[in-house]
Amino acid sequence: MKVFIAGLDAMDVFFGMVGGIITSLIILFSPFGNVPLTFLALLFPSLVLSVIIGRWISGRYDLFDPLPILAIVMLSNMCIGPLWMLYNNDAIMPQTHLNIEHCGMVVILSSMGLIFFLFGNKVMEKTIRFKRKWNISWPKSYVIGTAMLVIGLISSYYFIRSLGGFFEMMNIAGMRETVTRGYGWLRLLADLFQSSSYFLLFLWINKKRKKYTDFGIAVIVIIICLICTSIVFFRGSRLAILINVLWPLYIYHVLVNRISIKKMVVLVSMLATLFFYYELYKTYGGVAFRTLTHHDIRKDLYSKANITIGKFILLETGRFDVDRFIYQEVSMGRQPIICGQTYLQAPLQLIPRFLWKDRPYGMMEILTDMQFGKNTFAARENKTGVLPTALGEAFLNFWIPGICVSFFFVGVFCGLARKLLYDANRYDIRHFFFVPLLLVVVLLYDASLQVAIANFGFYLAPALLIAFTSSRRKARLQ
Repeated sequence: MKVFIAGLDAMDVFFGMVGGIITSLIILFSPFGNVPLTFLALLFPSLVLSVIIGRWISGRYDLFDPLPILAIVMLSNMCIGPLWMLYNNDAIMPQTHLNIEHCGMVVILSSMGLIFFLFGNKVMEKTIRFKRKWNISWPKSYVIGTAMLVIGLISSYYFIRSLGGFFEMMNIAGMRETVTRGYGWLRLLADLFQSSSYFLLFLWINKKRKKYTDFGIAVIVIIICLICTSIVFFRGSRLAILINVLWPLYIYHVLVNRISIKKMVVLVSMLATLFFYYELYKTYGGVAFRTLTHHDIRKDLYSKANITIGKFILLETGRFDVDRFIYQEVSMGRQPIICGQTYLQAPLQLIPRFLWKDRPYGMMEILTDMQFGKNTFAARENKTGVLPTALGEAFLNFWIPGICVSFFFVGVFCGLARKLLYDANRYDIRHFFFVPLLLVVVLLYDASLQVAIANFGFYLAPALLIAFTSSRRKARLQ
């Protein structure tokens, strides 16, 4: 923290003051204004995270830097989430009553965790350095990329057939049932199609960069992005769509032309709107798109779904209420500390349950029991779709010490990703797997370890495999 304060300049002070003043005014007119300790606990992350986000907006951080991206998600969880819930008396999880004390304690624990996160990030930045670049072995790279593309294409065909076709994949329950029946590994092979497509794009830009204009390369990038995104569009997963948009975008950003923050804000706004109607379409069908032109239908559907675009974005980036619910159940004695059960289950989830019937249950199953009652996870249609942040899972497993350790390691992985981003040569092959790494780092905080490891298997592991087998020399850490 001392190093962070020492590195502040006038622009940092400006953004910190803006964030602090806005947060202070909001807090003073909320129930938290009568609780001094909670007031300070909310003010601390708003000041620190506003400075980090300000540096990102002013161009001092790379557009894909995981630190400001995590800062945005943390600001939503630590500050916006609790204030939204108290102002609107709106909670997505069961509550005995709207307990300001519980909300305040989660805010205080979040501020404590933020300190350990910043410490872990700084430790990694000071101790690790990538000494060598990964050179591309050109003939071998094309052979490996093409072979995996074929494997991915064939696996995608059989994976879609196993789900009953494109449109059946929109049924999330069907997706979960398919994975439970042992098709998870088939999905992993199917995702090789996207990984290998972007790898071949990476190789092509490296080789042909000087022969084409930026616009010509941008057209090729958009075409490949649309092809890969169309294949995963009907899976019912917004995360799969997001990574297939950001991955080619990052390759263009690094190898061709830097993308401005304004363009990224426009893109993210368009994606948020798309995901909102995509979610409505999955639940209500084609009537969701009629809301674009019919005010009465839009008003009726929003009321029926109890959702707006603003609330949808907040619920997607903010999981404060899930953390609050976990704190409520543990502090009131209705849920015991589980001593690392979800952390133990996370790396074991790739083992099908028909092979290991007594495999430990993960965060989603335990949270379902907490929300609906014991053993309701067995009823597929009742399984919860919400998850806590690293704070909620750590508190459930190891109480307050778990929060300190969990946030520290999130900071360590964030620092590792940042070193990779800034230390790697522009044409280094390690840039190929940076976006899946960024996704895993964000999920380590904004979802359970179970989800982070699952996405490591589906996206980062295939990308690492391709990069390892296609490089002539591995990086050495110092």
